[in-house]
Amino acid sequence: MIVIDKEKEGIQAHLLGEASSASCIAYINAGVIFLGSETGDSQLVQITSSGSLEVVDTYPNTAPIIDATLADIDNSGDPIVVTCSGEGKTGSLRIIRTGANIEELASIGDTKGVTRVFLLKDGTESDSYLLLSYPQETKIVNIKDSHTYSEVPENDFAGLVRDSTTLVAANLEVEYSHLAIQVTRIAVNLINMQTGEQCNRWPGDIVAACIHGDMICVGLHDNSLLLLHVDQDRKLLKDGKQAQFGSQISVVSMRSDSTGKSNIFLGFWQKHVVQILNTDTLERMAEIEVPHVPLSIVPWEHDFPVVHRFHLLVGTGNGHVVTMRLRSKGSSFDIGERRLIYLGERPVHLQKYVDQGKENVIATGKRAVILSRSNRSVVQHHINIKDIEAVLPFNTPRFSNTLMFKLPSSLLLARIGKLEKIKIDSVPLGYDVPVSITYHSETHAFALGCVRREPSRDEAYDATTSSFKLLDATTFEHLNSYSVPSTEEITKVCVTSLGINDGDISSKYIAVGTAVWGEDEPEPTKGRILLFTAVNTQSTFIATRNASAPILNLMLEQEITGAVVSMCGLGDAYLAVIVNTILVVYQLTKKAATNELQLKPVDQWIHNYMLSSLVVNGSDIIIGDTFQSVTLLHWTGSELKLVSKDYETVNSLNATLDDTHVIQSNVDNNLFSYKNEEDGIQPSGRYHFGEVISCLVPGSVSTNAARGGDKALAVPKHLLFTSGGRISVISKCDDERAMKLHNIQRNIGAAFKSDHYDVLSWRAPHTSIKTFSDDIPQASGFIDGDLLLRFLELESDSPLVKKILNGTKRAERLDMEYGELREFIEELQTTQY
Repeated sequence: MIVIDKEKEGIQAHLLGEASSASCIAYINAGVIFLGSETGDSQLVQITSSGSLEVVDTYPNTAPIIDATLADIDNSGDPIVVTCSGEGKTGSLRIIRTGANIEELASIGDTKGVTRVFLLKDGTESDSYLLLSYPQETKIVNIKDSHTYSEVPENDFAGLVRDSTTLVAANLEVEYSHLAIQVTRIAVNLINMQTGEQCNRWPGDIVAACIHGDMICVGLHDNSLLLLHVDQDRKLLKDGKQAQFGSQISVVSMRSDSTGKSNIFLGFWQKHVVQILNTDTLERMAEIEVPHVPLSIVPWEHDFPVVHRFHLLVGTGNGHVVTMRLRSKGSSFDIGERRLIYLGERPVHLQKYVDQGKENVIATGKRAVILSRSNRSVVQHHINIKDIEAVLPFNTPRFSNTLMFKLPSSLLLARIGKLEKIKIDSVPLGYDVPVSITYHSETHAFALGCVRREPSRDEAYDATTSSFKLLDATTFEHLNSYSVPSTEEITKVCVTSLGINDGDISSKYIAVGTAVWGEDEPEPTKGRILLFTAVNTQSTFIATRNASAPILNLMLEQEITGAVVSMCGLGDAYLAVIVNTILVVYQLTKKAATNELQLKPVDQWIHNYMLSSLVVNGSDIIIGDTFQSVTLLHWTGSELKLVSKDYETVNSLNATLDDTHVIQSNVDNNLFSYKNEEDGIQPSGRYHFGEVISCLVPGSVSTNAARGGDKALAVPKHLLFTSGGRISVISKCDDERAMKLHNIQRNIGAAFKSDHYDVLSWRAPHTSIKTFSDDIPQASGFIDGDLLLRFLELESDSPLVKKILNGTKRAERLDMEYGELREFIEELQTTQY
C-alpha cells in the first residue's frame, strides 16, 4: 500500500501481504479490494484493522493455459483434464472434472447378491433399520448404533417376513410413522417398527407395488390393480377399488398435489406405455408411449409453483430416461416437452432426494446422473462412481443428509456437494510454471516439465531454471524431480513405448525434450532428449525423490542439433521429434561398442519452414507450419511418405487429427478443418474462434457409451484450450444432422441479429494477410454451440422464437415446434461432457 505523506512531502510503502498478480484493482468499500488477475486466481481481499491483508474470496482462473492432457486415472471411462496454467509466480496445475462433487464417507461391504435396499424408521426422524432384499430372502440390519451395524436376530423382529424377497418397504407417513409396510411376492405386511410385531397381513400374488401416504397400490399377477389403506385400528383393509388391464404391470407410482388430489402411474411389461389413472375412480386419464418397458416412474414437482404442472420421469429397461412436462386439465393431461436421456444398455432406476430444499432425481443405469432444474430445463450432472445399481436417501445422527449407493458387492455412503457442470481444483506450483504435461499410467503419475523464472532484486537478469517433475495422479504429491542446467529449458514431455529393434517387446519411457540456449543465439542450436523409466529398483542415477515414490531412472541422454519443439510416440518402436524446423523419426538402438542405448535417426522431413505442432494417429502424422499450413504424412515403418499438403498460407499455430478429420488453428484465432480422404486432405470448414488457441488435444471427457454411442447427436472428438483459459469441445456429427444444425444456426443468428449483433458475420474467418480478392470468406463447416444455447434462454411466447421457427423466408422455415427444438438443443448439449 502506498501512502502519501503530505507533511514530509513523500511517499511511503507499506507491505500488507501477498496476493495474486493483479492486472486490475478496484476498491469497493470498508477496506475491501477486488484484484483481477489474468495469470492466476482473482481475489477479494480486505485490509484488516491490524494492517494485514486477508483473502475474503477467491475466483478460479485457468488462464493462461499452456498445455493440457487427458487422463483416466481411475479407469472409469471418464477422463479428467489437467492443464498447465499460470505465469510468473502463479504456476499451477488445474484439474478439471465433469460431474457432481461427491464426498465419499463410508462403505458397507459384503452385500453381494442383494437385489434391493430399503431404509425404515422406528418412529424417530433418523433411519433405524436397513432392509436387504435377496432373491429368496430378506435380512434386516440395525443401524441405530453409529459405529457398528449388526443383523437383527429373527426372534427380535418376528413381524418381518424373511423367507421371501422384498419388492417394496417403507414407513407410513405422519401419524403412523412407527408403522411400516413390507411388500413381498405373496403378501403385504404391516409391521410395528418399535416392537417388531406384525400388525396385519393381506395375502396376494403380487408383481409390483407402491407405498404412498397411508395407501398401498398393488399390481397383481392376474393383470389387476387394487388399492389398500391402513385405518385407525392399524388393520390393513382392501379399499374396494380394483381395475383390470390387458397386460401385466411392471411398475407402480403415485403422486398427490397440494390440493389433495392424487394420481396413479402404471407401466406394463407387454405394452411400452405409461398410463395415468384417477386414484378415486381408477379411470384412465392419459396414456403415454415410451421407447421400452417402463421400470421406474417418478413424478417431479421441482421448481413448479403451479399446482397442476409437474415433470414425469420414466426409466426404461433399455437404458433411457424419458422426461416430459405434464399439465392436469380436469379429467385429462396435456403432455408437453419430451426428452430422452440415454444412460447405456442397462435398466434405469430413478430416486428422488432433497438437497438444500430442492428436489433432485438420481437416475442410475450403465452410468448415473443427477437431474436438476435450471432455467425451466432438466440439467444433467454426471456421477463419477462406477456400477451404481440403485440409490436412496440415508439419514442417521452420524451420517445426516447422506445418500446410500448400492454397488454390486457393497453399499457406499456419500454426500453430494454443489451441483456444477465441472469442478476445478488447483495444485499451486509457485514460480515453477508448467509448460508440458503427460500421464504415466504405470506409476499413476503426471510427468511435467517446468520453467522457473525468479525475479531479481537488483538490475540483473531474472534467474531461470528448469526441471522435470513426477506428481501422484490422485494426491498430486511430489514424487520425483530432475533438474537440467541453467542454460537449458524443458520444452516437451511425453510418454512413449520403444523397443530396441523391430519386433522386440517395447518398454514404456518418459521422454523429455529440451532446448539449450547459447549467448546471442537467435534460436537454440542444441538440445537434448532424455529417456526415463519409473521403476521400483535402484539404478546408477537416481533423481531427487520422495522415499516412498517409484524410482526415476535416467536411461538415456542424447544431444541433438537443435531444440525439441514437439515430440510424440510413433507406434511401439519409434519417436517422432520436431527439432527446430525438421521432423525426425528416431529408433532406440544399442551402440555396438559399449552396448549403451542411443536414439538413431531413421528418416526426416525437411520440406517445411517453421514447424510448430505434431500429432500422431496410428501411422498418420500431422504437422503444422507457422509460415504455411498443415501437412499429412504417413509412416510406413521405415520412411515418411507425403499424403497431402494444404498449400494455402494460413499461419498454422496448432493442429490435431482423428480418423476422418484434420483441424488446425492459426495466428488470427481461426479454426480450419479438412476431411481426411483417400486422395488427401480436402478443406471442409473455416471459423473465427476469437481467442488465441494454445493447444488442441484429441479425445473427450467421457466414454462413447456414456454419451449415447452412435445414437448421440454429436460425438466429441477434440478439446480446445486458449491462452485466456477457455476450454471448448469440438464434436463431429453426420451430414444430415449437420445440415439440420446449420439451418437452426442460420435462423437463430438472423433472429438475434436484428435485436443484438451479427454473430455469424463475426464468425467469418479473420485474416491479417492482405489479399487482392474482394471476396470475404464466410464461416462454414463449424456450428457455433454457444449461439445454439441462446435458444434455451427464450420462453415459448418470445417474439424471437417465432422468428427462429419461421426464418426470414418460407424456404428457411424449420419443420419443428418450440418444444421439439428445445429438446433437440438440450440433447445436443448433454452429449458434449
